[in-house]
Amino acid sequence: MYGGGASCAGIFVMFKISVINEGPPPHSPFYLPLFPKWSMNHSVMYHDHLLHLSRDMRFRHSERLPDPSSEGRNPACGDEVALYVDPSDETTGTLRVYVQGCAVSAASAAAMCEELSNIPPKIACERINQALTFFAGQDPWSHDWGSPSLPALGEVRARPMRMTCVRLAWEALQSALIA
Repeated sequence: MYGGGASCAGIFVMFKISVINEGPPPHSPFYLPLFPKWSMNHSVMYHDHLLHLSRDMRFRHSERLPDPSSEGRNPACGDEVALYVDPSDETTGTLRVYVQGCAVSAASAAAMCEELSNIPPKIACERINQALTFFAGQDPWSHDWGSPSLPALGEVRARPMRMTCVRLAWEALQSALIA
């Protein structure tokens, strides 16, 4: 299926839209896949679970509010996270986040809020350390807490440049809880 063309400096270039279930890409210098096929242990980088999480609005603000508890920025890609924490001595409270960035950083922030809302801050710090260690390593998820979100985020490890996107919200919460 041909998706159209683009004109640059008087040159018209046709490009082909790749559908994930379509056969192998043609051997053409003009082939630009819309949905590239990244293979990582028989899965794709934007795993369905990650895409679902990236659209999860339960913990997200649609616009940036003043006075976040902590912020994180990835200057390499422009991702931005603002974290709103209302901790008490007993729990982290319900975590809220504003994310301006890719699906990976949005999914990671949603998973973090889902996993670490309303738990004691000491346990939250331990879990943040476990998650950051997991994201940095190559071992499978082996802790007794966590939803399928964390192993799905671990699949991004095959793309080291994207791991900053995964860690961004977790590191922002870590600095908010330490302060």
